[in-house]
Amino acid sequence: GAAVIRVDGSRVYGMDAEIEKKMQSKLDLFFESSLLKWIEQVIVQTLAPPDDLPQSLRSGIALCTLINSIQPKTIKTINTRPIELMQVENIGLYLKACWKLGVPSADLFVSSDLFMRKNI
Repeated sequence: GAAVIRVDGSRVYGMDAEIEKKMQSKLDLFFESSLLKWIEQVIVQTLAPPDDLPQSLRSGIALCTLINSIQPKTIKTINTRPIELMQVENIGLYLKACWKLGVPSADLFVSSDLFMRKNI
């Protein structure tokens, strides 16, 4: 069968291509755009790139800022250096804060999924 190109630029074939096509068909770009605008309004910051929600949230900084906007001082330290390990840690801090604020575990994702753009 024909190759399918993932968001990260890699090509997949066969069963992986079928799964990727199914995941891509579930993308709701209007919802993603609306969510990005809402986050920007809450945190009073413009996120980049404006047309790629996962990339905009990948460092975890906006997510941690969002939590602190909703519940001040929930996340004490947000890592701002562009180091992958610190970015993944930010995402983890966000997820832990969501859980503490009452978001069910089943509604959360895994840090690496956002960071690596998998299962999103």
